[in-house]
Amino acid sequence: SNVYVTNFLENSVSIIGFTNNTVWKNVGVGTEPMAIAISSTNAYVANYGSNSVSIIGLKNNTAWKTIGAGSGANAVAISSSNVYVTNYGSGTVSVIGLTNNTVWTTVSVGTKPEAIAISSSNVYVVNDGSNTVSVIGLTNNTVWATITVGKDPDAIALSSTNAYVANAVADTVSVIGLTNNTVWKTISVGATP
Repeated sequence: SNVYVTNFLENSVSIIGFTNNTVWKNVGVGTEPMAIAISSTNAYVANYGSNSVSIIGLKNNTAWKTIGAGSGANAVAISSSNVYVTNYGSGTVSVIGLTNNTVWTTVSVGTKPEAIAISSSNVYVVNDGSNTVSVIGLTNNTVWATITVGKDPDAIALSSTNAYVANAVADTVSVIGLTNNTVWKTISVGATP
């Protein structure tokens, strides 16, 4: 088992072994890799500078495919059947099928999508430029709700019942209920969460 770390300025992914906690391999990927998500067979790397996704096979730990994405691919999450990649410059999410590893649809979301998380039924996309969260249904891969949150949202985490969105300029966290997909609480926190 390994840990995979993106190296933004070196256009690579470092692989750290669990047993000895040292880097044992560096794999070349696209330009400015920003995020990585792991499936049962592959690591998917969002490359911001080259508008692409690199796929690293987990068995041989080599990059075996590069897929074109939208402008500024910057966050990635995996469901049971698809890989979802936010495209910061395009205001879109590229949807890649896990079985064929190709983009099969592109979903328009808000301005400057910056973070992404997946629940059992939806994909939550944090839109930094429009102060919203786009909700994409996993069954039809279309946006069915847009939720207004605080100014400059840039991160999201899910519990079993809520989505927590960090709003950097507002210095708050918006709490969204996963059953009704509305903000039910805003929590003041420290500067620039």
